[in-house]
Amino acid sequence: MRRLLCFSRGGLLMACAAFLFVGCGSPGVKVEGQLVKDGKPFVPPTGQMLSLSFIGKDADGKEQSLGAAVNSTDGSFAVTGPKGSGIPPGTYKVKLSVSTESSDPDSLNRIETLNSQFALINQKDCVIEAGDAGKKITIDVSKGTVTK
Repeated sequence: MRRLLCFSRGGLLMACAAFLFVGCGSPGVKVEGQLVKDGKPFVPPTGQMLSLSFIGKDADGKEQSLGAAVNSTDGSFAVTGPKGSGIPPGTYKVKLSVSTESSDPDSLNRIETLNSQFALINQKDCVIEAGDAGKKITIDVSKGTVTK
């Protein structure tokens, strides 16, 4: 009986060690920030939807796009990652665009014009580091800058 008890403790210790080892890794970083234009919060025009993504590489080196939840009333955003625990530290390209459900030619022309204004910001590098949790990122669509 004593031998079985010792084995159970040893097995428990090994299971705990394995759990801790598997759980160890770079913690995700929850990215939060603000979209601004000319110093004011940037929000999409009425009837248009804003899309913000951070494009990086996964652990296998494959490109992945991580979408941000954007508040359409104040331009704030959050990227919490696919499991809600943040995104891995790394270098990401910023991708910003607007779209509309309308098929009206004037609406589509406005969308095209607005998206062309994002050329300054799209494909900018945004370096996310493990210590960035809690830091706000500002994406300035008029200046084409990404700052912490």
